[in-house]
Amino acid sequence: MIPKEYYYFDSDSATSELATSIRNYGIAVIQKFVSGQKLNALREESLSILKTSLNMHRLGDCEVVKLSVDKVNNIIDGTSIKEETSTIKDVFNRNLVKDLSADFFGNNPHHMGEIFIHHDKIRNDYTNEWHFDKYAPALKFFIYLTNTTSENGAFNFNIGSHREGHFRQMLQNYQGVFPWDKIPNFIPETEVLNPTSIEAGEGSLIIFNTNGIHRGGVLGKNKERLVIRGHMMYQPTLLDKVIDYLLRSPLNIAKYCVHSSSKINFKHSSENYSVPNQKQDKTFE
Repeated sequence: MIPKEYYYFDSDSATSELATSIRNYGIAVIQKFVSGQKLNALREESLSILKTSLNMHRLGDCEVVKLSVDKVNNIIDGTSIKEETSTIKDVFNRNLVKDLSADFFGNNPHHMGEIFIHHDKIRNDYTNEWHFDKYAPALKFFIYLTNTTSENGAFNFNIGSHREGHFRQMLQNYQGVFPWDKIPNFIPETEVLNPTSIEAGEGSLIIFNTNGIHRGGVLGKNKERLVIRGHMMYQPTLLDKVIDYLLRSPLNIAKYCVHSSSKINFKHSSENYSVPNQKQDKTFE
């Protein structure tokens, strides 16, 4: 087990240390990233949006709002700053977020593609299987708005698994599995080597590489969790869109040339591994 002091940091830690942690372990946790009046304002804004948004939907006793791309752009870019989202704008527009994203994506274009706010309540029956997100690499910025432990839904991460998730995706591509959304991405419990419950106090920020293997936490009886998270995503170029089209088309000969006997059958493949009574929904993590 990797000691948590390797990837837990204080709020005044250097950006370079955080970037190194994300490269080495796939994750960095900044304690008290938001505190005091700013934390209270962020919590109030999030609850207000949950209460008033027409986009709010429920899954059991969990309330979720997904802010659309246009809404996110208005918040982050400041083209339509409203009082009810001013703290959200401030938090996700900080230099730390920009600098870590620049380090992660390099010269590749990227943007804050979506923001989720969710209030999990009394979800004793909810769990999420271990998985990696099956799209181009992204960074998730995950803020606990309440003190969060394994008893009230702390996020779970397989420390150091971001390279494995990337390898699994690339191998599936090599074997002719296209496009991204066709890649089997659930991982059996027996293949998760460093499962860790990411417990942290209110205002803590978790940043992780979505190639890393992770899952949502489980709420204990009468427990609640309030979270806001933003997804910094790769912005596809015109060339990317052309390549994606070709991969999906009959012109992709890899789909026909890779002999089935040469394929590696992971235990979690779609043919021989399924999630009982559970559909993956990356809304809940």
